Amino acid sequence: MFSNSIIDSDDFMTLSNDAQLLYFYLGMATDDDGFTKKYRTTMRALGINENALKELEKCGFIYIFEEKNLVLIRDFKINNDLKNDRYHETIYQEEFKRIEEKDKRYFLIKNEMYPECIQDVSRMDTEHNITKHNQTKSNKDNNNISNNKSIS
Repeated sequence: MFSNSIIDSDDFMTLSNDAQLLYFYLGMATDDDGFTKKYRTTMRALGINENALKELEKCGFIYIFEEKNLVLIRDFKINNDLKNDRYHETIYQEEFKRIEEKDKRYFLIKNEMYPECIQDVSRMDTEHNITKHNQTKSNKDNNNISNNKSIS
């Protein structure tokens, strides 16, 4: 089942057709906690490339646990309401411990084991060292070379 509050939202409707289709198929391939390991098979069967998967992740519809080739539908609990007698706990308990549920939506837990990136490593600019000033030394050899050039 899929909730109209999700699939009729502007966020969902601005997704590409491939990303929307992939979301529906992933939603049907999950376990009772919203995890699926069949996303690559699903993408291959639908003829959808990796861009649709990355689009779903970027727009906040899924989490990808690449180290386990696992996808989590973030709004699974909004889309699905399972009765207790039908619910089967996920086998992906390690990843399940890394998320928390708020208002029927999953969020990654930030802690010491899974820290955020604290340094922008893509920035290549050097920073000024305030502890020591850069000192330039006069190059006497350069002066001698230039003087020698004028002599010859």
